[in-house]
Amino acid sequence: MEHQNSQTERNRYWQGLHRRLPSNGVTSAWPTEDACRARLAEIRWPDGVQCPRCSSANIGVLEKRQTFYCNACRHHFTVQSGSLFHHSRVALQLWFSAAEIIIQDHVSGWHSAGPTGHDLKDKLGISYVAAHRLKRKIIAELLLPHGGIIGECILMPDDSGDWLDDQDLDELDQFLNSMR
Repeated sequence: MEHQNSQTERNRYWQGLHRRLPSNGVTSAWPTEDACRARLAEIRWPDGVQCPRCSSANIGVLEKRQTFYCNACRHHFTVQSGSLFHHSRVALQLWFSAAEIIIQDHVSGWHSAGPTGHDLKDKLGISYVAAHRLKRKIIAELLLPHGGIIGECILMPDDSGDWLDDQDLDELDQFLNSMR
C-alpha cells in the first residue's frame, strides 16, 4: 500500500510539472538558441545581468562571443556560467526539449522512470552518453523546488502567477521525502 501511495505522489508531482509546460511545446515557445539563452538570462537575472563574482550590475556585452564582462572586477561569464548548463556542449534548445520529453514520458506512464537514454538519443539526435548524462542531470534538477533552473526556464506559472500552490508544495514535500 505504501508503494502505491508513493507512486501516486510521484505521478501527481510529474502531472503538476506537465500542466505547466507551454501549450504549444518548448520548441514553439523558444524556437532558437538565442531565445533559449534570453529565457535563461531572464530567469537567472530578473532584475538585469549581475556579475556572479562581485554582484555588480555594471556589465558589458561581447556580442560576437556571446559573453558578458564585469566592468568592476573584469570577470568574463556567459548566461550558462555557474549553472546546470555550465561547460555543456549540448545546445540549450536540446536541454529544454529533453526536459519536456522527460516530463511528458513520466506523465504518459509509458516509462515509469521517464525515457531511456536510448529514447533521448534517438529523439534529440545526440550520443547515448550525452543523452544519459542529460537525463540524469535534468531529472535531479526537476526534483528541486520549482523544477530547478531547467523547470523555471521551461515551465509556465499557473493561473494565479505562482509556480506552486499550497497543494503542490505539500505534494512536492511528500514526494521528495519518499525519494530519500
